[in-house]
Amino acid sequence: MRRPWVLALLMAFAGAGPAAGLERAVSQLDVSCQGQDDQASIPSGASLSCDVANAGGQGVAEARTSFGLRPQADVQASASGVSAGALAAATVIYQAQIRETAAPPVGGLFTLPLRIRTRGEVSDYVEGYSEGIAQVTVFAEGELVFELTAQPPSLPNFDFENTEETEIETVFDVSINASCSASSDAGLLASGCQAVVDPEFAFDQAAFDAAMGPDTFPLEDFYAIELSANLTTPVPALRGAWRLVAPATLLVVAILAMARLGPPISARRR
Repeated sequence: MRRPWVLALLMAFAGAGPAAGLERAVSQLDVSCQGQDDQASIPSGASLSCDVANAGGQGVAEARTSFGLRPQADVQASASGVSAGALAAATVIYQAQIRETAAPPVGGLFTLPLRIRTRGEVSDYVEGYSEGIAQVTVFAEGELVFELTAQPPSLPNFDFENTEETEIETVFDVSINASCSASSDAGLLASGCQAVVDPEFAFDQAAFDAAMGPDTFPLEDFYAIELSANLTTPVPALRGAWRLVAPATLLVVAILAMARLGPPISARRR
């Protein structure tokens, strides 16, 4: 479920027109471990984490947003013990727009094919003990383009790609949300969850070539996809993996916590 402050920010972004310039990207991070909460709202990518152990067990959570690497939102939570819980949530809101950077060799162009690919995944979850959501919502000039949600067990992931004929200088409002919660009790001493979500904007050169025929030209030589000023064009993380956190991390946390506690008691598109 999207939090009220996310809706307020998204509607404010959707009301901004090209004349006002692109709004700066913002991110919100929330973590909670064993009932101890922390949150941050910042105009850049960052991470926020907690690790709390007490008589009931251990809760570990981390929320990350990236303004220059993919994925743009990555959260994980794990809980271990007879009474433990953790939650992590991350949101990024920003804008994107096509701008002309040089006079194209063919005049009279009003629309260009823009390819939007969005991926989301919730993994390492244990049904009944952990939950996660990965969600992307995109508006164009206040009109919903699509909304995609991954939420296990019915839909643990999505990989959606579509080309939209887009008017030049159309402003897209993008909201990315990822959240995970995990709990444990005497019936299951360890559970975890990870959620990752990431959209990509690119020109569909092949579609443009097919439409223009012999009059085609390289779109990137004359147009650019501009993002919010404080959000650099995301590139793959240096580790080479789309998911930043290895699933083994949750297992290690669970093993360490269980060793501390002793032996187990019993385990939309338009």
